[in-house]
Amino acid sequence: MDNRDLVRMRVAVAKDSPTSSAVHVDTIMGNESTSPRRKKKRKKSLLIKELDQWFKEKWVDISRPKEGGGFEPCGRDDAGSGKYPKCVPAAKAARMSAEEIASAVQRKRKAESTETRVGKKPINVATDVEKASKNVPTNKELYARVKAEAKRKFDVYPSAYANAWLVREYKSRGGTYKVEKAESPAWQTKAGKNPKGGLNAKGRASYKRETGGTLRPPVKAGDNPRRASFLARMGNSPGPERDANGEPTRLLLSLQAWGASSKADARRKAKAISARNENKKKS
Repeated sequence: MDNRDLVRMRVAVAKDSPTSSAVHVDTIMGNESTSPRRKKKRKKSLLIKELDQWFKEKWVDISRPKEGGGFEPCGRDDAGSGKYPKCVPAAKAARMSAEEIASAVQRKRKAESTETRVGKKPINVATDVEKASKNVPTNKELYARVKAEAKRKFDVYPSAYANAWLVREYKSRGGTYKVEKAESPAWQTKAGKNPKGGLNAKGRASYKRETGGTLRPPVKAGDNPRRASFLARMGNSPGPERDANGEPTRLLLSLQAWGASSKADARRKAKAISARNENKKKS
């Protein structure tokens, strides 16, 4: 593998939009004002270091939770005929709440149904709602001209090379960007969360508008199959039950809202509820 192959791989995994990657793309494409020899050496060192880190880091698919806890590894052979994975670093997945995981997966599914893939390139969505922002060109006329040039210049547009060239050329002509951040929906903020765990009515309504999914109030007692399903799922969810100060996390609060005192208790109750419901069907 030569340096050009490394450049292609690193650009391919960079985000398409100029958000956070514009300066980095400029760097790896060789736009730094230094001697050619230093520039080549630094570029090679940067690419190798970041590629090594990217490949060594363990990534998991948060759309496929394991039965015993955690998530399946990222990537699978049947992606071409099924839903594409929502992959994040395992360390980040362990810190995400159930609501954050559901949001990321729902937005990925929504993007897959509304956006068109270019070749084998995956459709990416921000894992965090707060990061679902974009850089908007401040000089729209200049950006439109450079974009038109990119479409004429490259056989495939959009593509990693075309996007990198567009960003670099637009900036070289004096173009700048401004960041437009998406406002966090109520279900992701304190206003939509129940202090005792889960979401309140406002949060559930916000979740439905944002993702299209329907969340109903918790069922704290009884053998409702929905309760068994929730306790089984959350009982195997990664993440601590208490924070560094000994306070219950959102995960534990959610479990308590559904009548469980811990993840272990949730698993036991889910199994018992399912067994009772199965016996009711047989009788």
